[in-house]
Amino acid sequence: MKKNLVMIISIACIWVLALMGTYLLASYEKMPSPKEEEEKEEIAGVSLYDTYDQNGLTTKQIEIDDDSYIQISGLKNQTIEKSINKKLKDFYTQNKAKEKSLKEAEICHVSMQEETNFNDILSIEADAYCYNKEGNQVNHQRKGFNFSLKDGKEIAFEDLFTDTSVINSILTRELTHIISCREEELAASYDEGENPFRDENTTPPDIEEEVWKAIYNLNREDIIFTLSHKYIYVQLENYYLTLLTSRYGQYFAFPNRFRSKESLYKEDIGFKDLPYAIDFKRLLYSQLGYSSDNTFIDITFAANDEDISWEEIQKINSSFQFDKIVKDISSKIDSTDFHYINASGLVTYNEDYHIYYLNNFNIQTCTMDKQYFENTAKEMSYLQKLESTYDPFPLTYYGEDKNIQCADTTGTGVIVTKANKKIERIEDLFKPGYDYQAVINQRIYQEMGWDEEFINQNKENITYTLSDISVQVNYNGDYLTSLFYEEFDQKELNF
Repeated sequence: MKKNLVMIISIACIWVLALMGTYLLASYEKMPSPKEEEEKEEIAGVSLYDTYDQNGLTTKQIEIDDDSYIQISGLKNQTIEKSINKKLKDFYTQNKAKEKSLKEAEICHVSMQEETNFNDILSIEADAYCYNKEGNQVNHQRKGFNFSLKDGKEIAFEDLFTDTSVINSILTRELTHIISCREEELAASYDEGENPFRDENTTPPDIEEEVWKAIYNLNREDIIFTLSHKYIYVQLENYYLTLLTSRYGQYFAFPNRFRSKESLYKEDIGFKDLPYAIDFKRLLYSQLGYSSDNTFIDITFAANDEDISWEEIQKINSSFQFDKIVKDISSKIDSTDFHYINASGLVTYNEDYHIYYLNNFNIQTCTMDKQYFENTAKEMSYLQKLESTYDPFPLTYYGEDKNIQCADTTGTGVIVTKANKKIERIEDLFKPGYDYQAVINQRIYQEMGWDEEFINQNKENITYTLSDISVQVNYNGDYLTSLFYEEFDQKELNF
């Protein structure tokens, strides 16, 4: 009897535990994963005014003979740091071991290069290759190490995007452009008798089919890529694509997706709030935005030395008091009219006197219609800003001795004269009746050999970009030549 009772209780317990296990498993399956939770947050892409932070992470090149690999230090989590360092060193050791099995290899090399170290991401490009006596490559391995420093895991290509459905469209667009340009260059070089790979019997490839084969048969897990705040660099088959933040930033999730809310580093040694637009060696100070209703400030200062230490940066900041410089600039501006102010300067070290001094400091002011400026900033400067290495906005200053205040050199170009007149078309540059086209045609003939008949037949493909100093002539959107305003009759100019 007791045995039967024990057996019944045991079976009941097993049945209850089984029910509980089924319930817990079902509940767990219904729980959103961290990534699903993240999707609900709708990770944002990169906008015009976003900034990024440098990581408080130190990278060091370990050099052995002519080879090198990278090791990191500075993470609070030593387990993650050791895991990353092991993966990087393993690439080196495995490829050095492989070299020994390649009997025909004469020259071998392993190297690594840091691509980016920002927003809790580390991206490193690693290369290993060998050549034989004839100079032919007998081994090549390229890998992009892209780590999330929050967990030490390598970042998947799809996780770089806010919406994975746009990936094929972006890759198709970029690859089509690259293949089209390649074919144009090959055709041109054949016409000039320089290309042994093209002759009259060669059938040009079907670009659409070549792109389709490369992309739609692609396993995204096999894509080799590296990152920076300015681009995603992708190896696709034998092609290398640069997906610019300036063009696709709204779809790039990686600057925000892997950013930790808490510091991951032992020391806070990285620079903070750096504009995506500016790629200074060492950014010291940046202010971008309205200082009043009628004044927009765009000011940057940098140190002209990539090896300058954090301690030296602190000394420079206290010595030059950049906030005071900006305040003084703003106080001298009459804010009755709308002003765009661009001020920039480089701090340079003088070895003779062992001091830092402010070099190439200049202030540029443009008085213009506020609505026009805002439209320009909104519609055009996003592309220019993220590509620029110095001036964040596409407005350039001409000089006090000239009659042009400033110019927007994106698109077809817009000039603002001292009299606050906007000139947007080439015909508006000159007084009525002046044959400016003859001057331009003569330059095209001198440089390209195109006669007037050919130019007139293709005039729909010829466009002009106005800048602060010249007229740029474009053919099918590509640069052809340019003429300084001084090359035209000065009496016929409208400024």
